[in-house]
Amino acid sequence: TSRYLKELVPGVRAEAAHGQMGAHELSEKMDRFIRHKIDMLVCTTIVESGLDIPNANTIIINRADKFGLGQLYQLRGRVGRDRHRAYAYLLVPDTLAPLAKKRIKAMEELSDLGSGFKLAARDMEIRGTGNLLGPQQSGQITAVGFETYLRMMEEAVQELRTGKPPAAADCALALEFTGKLDAAYIPPLDQRMNFYSRLYRAKNGGEIRQVAEEMADRFGAPPEKAQKLVEAVTMRMAGIKLGLEKIELTGNTLRLHFPKEPNPAPLLAANAPKFFRGKIAAGAENRLRIEIAGMAPEKIPSAVAAYLSHCAASSPEGG
Repeated sequence: TSRYLKELVPGVRAEAAHGQMGAHELSEKMDRFIRHKIDMLVCTTIVESGLDIPNANTIIINRADKFGLGQLYQLRGRVGRDRHRAYAYLLVPDTLAPLAKKRIKAMEELSDLGSGFKLAARDMEIRGTGNLLGPQQSGQITAVGFETYLRMMEEAVQELRTGKPPAAADCALALEFTGKLDAAYIPPLDQRMNFYSRLYRAKNGGEIRQVAEEMADRFGAPPEKAQKLVEAVTMRMAGIKLGLEKIELTGNTLRLHFPKEPNPAPLLAANAPKFFRGKIAAGAENRLRIEIAGMAPEKIPSAVAAYLSHCAASSPEGG
């Protein structure tokens, strides 16, 4: 490769460096490059980290599609370490695999100072989170959802700190709709993750509304999936306060599962007619079934969220 480059640029002082060289020979070459005795260093990823060469202002990465996102970020960081303007050229073939396209696009977008966290988050979104969530290195964050991933991480950290597993205070959701924050609505990945985190950690309906209002103020009226996410988070928060084990919403049928003690059925049944028209039936196995009548399907999730929030605020634990 160095011979080919010398033919392209006659007179250039080019030498090669790679990991099979001895430590003394490699150190000598790097020293010559730093002291301007070499104009062009042709090397492998051995220069990926730990090198600070202020006078290097241009890097050309051949077959950049073969590198991981972290590798590309580290290699690009070898230039631009002084006041001189720097350039990084990523050479790729005409046809790219889908994941390679995402990596190259991420490198194009994340060029500002302090992009390290954004890049790490983007890498997690592209590759998954590894063995934390599944047996394969690719992870399964898409399957469990980012909100659940945050909860699992938080509980794991709490158990490591205290030596005790956290109290199982959660409410499972079985909903027909999917709520999420799309990149088309909130383009910056770090901001999407921040809103996910804040929605999950909200302690009451007021905090959830505050986050939703901030999203609308910054990015406009939320699309349907974003609104559904807010409704799902509201249901879960209210369900936890009411002591519910599970909330099921299928069509116009709402099923609420709860333990024997405390039993929130009287409170839930008493408040249901304020929000719904239809039948209310108590199940034999600590369940309450509500048939919602006379309401458009698209309005049911928001009505259920409002109903459960009202019940949670009315309960002794809800304050």
